[in-house]
Amino acid sequence: MKKLFVLSIAFVISNTIFAQSEKLITKLNAEICPCIEEAVKKNPKVGVMEVTQTCMVEAFKNNADEVGAVTDKFQSETKLRKLGEKLGGNLAQTCPAFAALAVEQAGSLMKENDKNPFDETLYTTTDCNAFNSGKFVTLVSYMNGKVVPESDKSAYSLVSNNEWTDVTENGKYKSISTVAKTDDCNLNLTLKSNTNPKFDSFLKVGAKMSITILGVDKKNPKIFYVLMTFNGMNIYQKIEKKA
Repeated sequence: MKKLFVLSIAFVISNTIFAQSEKLITKLNAEICPCIEEAVKKNPKVGVMEVTQTCMVEAFKNNADEVGAVTDKFQSETKLRKLGEKLGGNLAQTCPAFAALAVEQAGSLMKENDKNPFDETLYTTTDCNAFNSGKFVTLVSYMNGKVVPESDKSAYSLVSNNEWTDVTENGKYKSISTVAKTDDCNLNLTLKSNTNPKFDSFLKVGAKMSITILGVDKKNPKIFYVLMTFNGMNIYQKIEKKA
């Protein structure tokens, strides 16, 4: 469940920012986060895009020379987008005020291309039982029609008949959810505990998420295509069963 939140937040602002080096990203976020925190104190319902863009503009002005030097080096649209996504992901993980606001409002921001990105001829929906237990890793995730960059390559999920555990940062943290099945291919998760302090502001005990297993790969029965939904946000994932 934790991975869904982190990946979704990272995409909230990925199309609204310019490219920065990692050093400059850290510096900019150190100015953007307090700006967002102050805005949220004044108006808890402030729009996440509006306040983020306003704070970014101010931070960019304060660091105009460095911003210009970095962006001159990255002229390709692909490079600009990837660095922009990195800035959004960094802000999501280091600024609780932004993360909480983004999760709350992301559902209404991500509807434009909210459809299944996978070719439905690749999988069959006849058997979801293999998803009942095991160790799973995410191969690719899509949100709003775009690939979501992987934020933690060590992350994996352990599934039993009534429990879902997300393990992150090389086993350091765990998020545990209870699982209730409506049928073999539809699960409802309720967060029971979370040990990662980075996500305390938006990953609350009792939070709910639904998982629909769209199908099992026709050529590889260890590959699953799933739809995860939380707070109005949809993430389509291709997941592999490792054990």
